[in-house]
Amino acid sequence: MKAVLCKQHGAPEMLTIEDVPSPQPKADDVVVAVHAAAVNFPDTLIIANKYQLKPALPFSPGGEVTGTIKAVGIGVSDFAPGDRVIAVCGWGGFAEEVVVPHTRVVHLQKGVPMDAAAALVLTYGTTHYALQERARLRPRRIAAGARRCGRHRLVGGDPTHLREHLGLTVAANRATRAAVGVQVGTTEPPAGSGLRSIASPAKIG
Repeated sequence: MKAVLCKQHGAPEMLTIEDVPSPQPKADDVVVAVHAAAVNFPDTLIIANKYQLKPALPFSPGGEVTGTIKAVGIGVSDFAPGDRVIAVCGWGGFAEEVVVPHTRVVHLQKGVPMDAAAALVLTYGTTHYALQERARLRPRRIAAGARRCGRHRLVGGDPTHLREHLGLTVAANRATRAAVGVQVGTTEPPAGSGLRSIASPAKIG
């Protein structure tokens, strides 16, 4: 199978694409035939040896994938070959196949596009953890919709999508007006955006 390999720590330009043996499942593992793999900021850190997870060289980056179950190991009863799944592998996802403990795999419902689902867990999981566990926001609280912090683009658009689930009010600020289509000089978000502005014109525009 083909795989993107990190053979020495460094920049993405140092990655190679090579033929490697297909992985075999051990007990409690599954092998996922990868359909799509998300690219996240931790992928750039792990290949530079700056992430908390430090796999031995060589390895394939790629922390989350979607695909279908190709094989299951001994002791796995909740998945079968052909099942559509999302897998959080940590690394190894930038390959045609990846082996993952079955406890880090969930079924993907029919009708959910694999390309979109591949980018679901780390981005939305980070946002959900930040809102509920770190900020401890509760229903009727306000979640700011900032898109940037310092030099890095954040997952700030995700609180908008999670607002109904968490019962939050999402406020658009200066950094989000382009993303949500708020016109400069107005406090009203566009119809159908699901946003309720609480800011003044000066803060938005």
